[in-house]
Amino acid sequence: MAPLSALAGRRVLLTGATGFKGAWIGLGLRRAGARVVSFSLDPHPGSLFARAELAQALGWTRVDLRDGAAVAAAVAAADPELVLHLAGQARVDEAHRDPLGTFEVNALGVARLLAALPDGPCGVIVATTDKVYGAGPPPGALRGLPTWAEGDPLLADDPYGASKVAAEAAVAGLRAARFPLRALDRHGVVLATVRCGNVFGADDPTPGRLVPDCLAAFAAGRPVGLRAPGGVRPWLHVLDAAAGYLRLGAALLPGAPDRAALSGAHHLAPAPEAAVPVQALVDALAAAWGPGARSRPAPAALPEAARLVLQPGAAAAALGWAP
Repeated sequence: MAPLSALAGRRVLLTGATGFKGAWIGLGLRRAGARVVSFSLDPHPGSLFARAELAQALGWTRVDLRDGAAVAAAVAAADPELVLHLAGQARVDEAHRDPLGTFEVNALGVARLLAALPDGPCGVIVATTDKVYGAGPPPGALRGLPTWAEGDPLLADDPYGASKVAAEAAVAGLRAARFPLRALDRHGVVLATVRCGNVFGADDPTPGRLVPDCLAAFAAGRPVGLRAPGGVRPWLHVLDAAAGYLRLGAALLPGAPDRAALSGAHHLAPAPEAAVPVQALVDALAAAWGPGARSRPAPAALPEAARLVLQPGAAAAALGWAP
């Protein structure tokens, strides 16, 4: 597969550049020498995007995915060879509060972006989520395979997960409608989606995320409240996630060998045995922090999956990626 050096000098459109994964991916693109144009909503004060002064380096403009004309203008200005689409409404609680707004951004936003692509060779990665699988057991659970595989049905049972299922459907539908398989060679467009595990790491600005909440509580000398201490999750560090996106992006560039074989959905996740309960991760954080770091159970305001574990994607091995 293509090395990251293949990104040097290539035209890349990065959406969601001011977000958690987006800013780290932006740093990776800059280091690789890509010619980046990016858009998103405004950065959080003090965020990695702001502190690293990425606005100029990533050719950033403010664009709202709900503004079709602005999205189309930004895509046209980028004329991308690669699109990394990470912009979206990323909070589960916000999706419950405003489901229609979440669908507008996460599903229709994807459709607007894809519809604005110019004719010509391009690779496209759309970020979705492991929450597309819902809170129930995976289909293989009764066969002793309690993990979700990339080909399993999407059974989201909450507004956030459902909005990302709709994004996956938009990719599949527009792939068939605008870029039919018989025309892929002519247009050279390859569409892929990425479903990550629970991503953590430095500079996550999103309220309600486990690791930032732990560190804030420990620093304040109070116990952190855990909504689902027994919930098993596929924890993934943000630098591992960023590396996976960049490797897949390099392999989707026009001219890369076998790029059409990477069309479809991809998992970026640790090995199943590395998925551990929330309480285990918090205990490890508390031990690293030292005296005074502690946790307590907290009432769960929203349903939580008891176990959500992903099979590492077959493409990840082909890309030479592992956490």
